Amino acid sequence: MTATIRLRTVNLNRSPSVVNHLLKLLSDDEIDRAERFRFPRDRRRFIIRRAALRQIIAKEVGTPAEHLRFSAEPEFGRPFLAVPDATGLGFSSSHSEELGLIGLGASARFGVDMERVRRISDFAAVATRFFTPEEAAAIGEAGDALDRFYRTWVLKEAFVKALGQGLSHPLDSFSVAIGADPPHLLSAEAGDASAWHFRLFKPAPGWIAAVAAEHDPMATLDLRSWSFDAFPC
Repeated sequence: MTATIRLRTVNLNRSPSVVNHLLKLLSDDEIDRAERFRFPRDRRRFIIRRAALRQIIAKEVGTPAEHLRFSAEPEFGRPFLAVPDATGLGFSSSHSEELGLIGLGASARFGVDMERVRRISDFAAVATRFFTPEEAAAIGEAGDALDRFYRTWVLKEAFVKALGQGLSHPLDSFSVAIGADPPHLLSAEAGDASAWHFRLFKPAPGWIAAVAAEHDPMATLDLRSWSFDAFPC
């Protein structure tokens, strides 16, 4: 199945008045989660990201954002849309600093990840610790080593999110080929590697992101900025 992947970037640096409006869209459980954040900055980012996820999905399925209900799979806690059900919609979110990313796709196993590209002095050591030996060696030999590190990182994180297994799935248990166009899975313990499709993209200057989906070649990426125009600044 070939489908358009809808990707929306979200500005997470909004005024308290906007945050207070968006808070009304969240469920009691989401509000409880927001209150558990230690730092106000993290609480703000969470509220904006969850409200954006609700509004973006609401537009897709034709249900008011505040009426959406989410649930989680029992084993690893992968979230899915419970109300309305049977939509077949895959969704995933990520954020890095003040930028959020929401992705929607036709595959239930679907993931996005995004990172702000910044200088890391020990990125080679991080690659050696968390990536496969082949991936770490390729990063060490590359002329654009830092860029290759980030591309590898977001591809691997997007795949783990699509699997829905979180930290229980080690990053060194599979390999990705990032030099190919598009990138692809070289090896994995999670079934047929050829069933997975990947894309790299830049959601904004200074950020790198990836999307992973099972059984979806992702012919088109529809990348736009999401705006809460209905609310005051």
